[in-house]
Amino acid sequence: MPAVLLALAASVAWGVADFLGGLTSRSTALRTVLFVSQATGLLLIGGVVSARHTALPSGHSVLFAVVAGVAGTAGLGALYRGMAVGTVSIVAPITATSAIVPVSVGLIQGERPRWLQLVGIGMAMVGVVMASRQIRRDAPSDRRFTAGVGLGLGAALSLGCFLIALHEAGKADPFWAVFLARGAAVMLLGSLLLGSRTRFSLPRSTLAALLAIGLLDTTAITLYAVASQHGMVSLMSVLASLYPVSTVILARLFLQERTSVSQRAGTVTVLAGIALIAAFQ
Repeated sequence: MPAVLLALAASVAWGVADFLGGLTSRSTALRTVLFVSQATGLLLIGGVVSARHTALPSGHSVLFAVVAGVAGTAGLGALYRGMAVGTVSIVAPITATSAIVPVSVGLIQGERPRWLQLVGIGMAMVGVVMASRQIRRDAPSDRRFTAGVGLGLGAALSLGCFLIALHEAGKADPFWAVFLARGAAVMLLGSLLLGSRTRFSLPRSTLAALLAIGLLDTTAITLYAVASQHGMVSLMSVLASLYPVSTVILARLFLQERTSVSQRAGTVTVLAGIALIAAFQ
């Protein structure tokens, strides 16, 4: 039960962080949002690792942590950009299908889920199609509904790979895994910033939000990394992927987003499919 609660807590923290990330990306350069938030998270987890006084894991764990850092950065970039140009309550649930990746890896490795879990996977995929369907092609306002769909799918694949890589890296020590993954992400983003010809700008008005994103995102990753070592990764990854619930609720409350009946049904179907996968683990 503690592992389940950790995974669910991770989903809530991720949902709030993603909402703030997508919202902030509408007014601040994406590279700035990612770099500042990731650097903030690196400082946080760095303090935890220093306080624990544990040895650096083996090269195997380091390699998977680096892969997790790169995949996670790509996934977050696609997610934040998708929510910036599209509709948060559509893009976020599509991204939640990242849980299908760990489930698929489990199948390849010999896991045999119950038939209801397979139904859940099918529901999630059908929900993606429904949520991304554009109802009125002649209405300019409806373009926003589908603008972030491709980015949402790309984020789902990247974040699914991130979940698997972080779990593998965390077998030695979950806190070191998060620290190394964050370090790889910051190095990658820093290199991109140095190679860019545009001037780095950090608006003071967004600083608080960027710090909050970094703290929440790193907290979520750490909770998931610990949970996946105390419970089945297929179950923990699915529970952690319920974060769109928080994101969609916040979008409804603060952005007054409106969606069609079909798209709302698709959103519910995606979330119901993911819940079905978790419920019968």
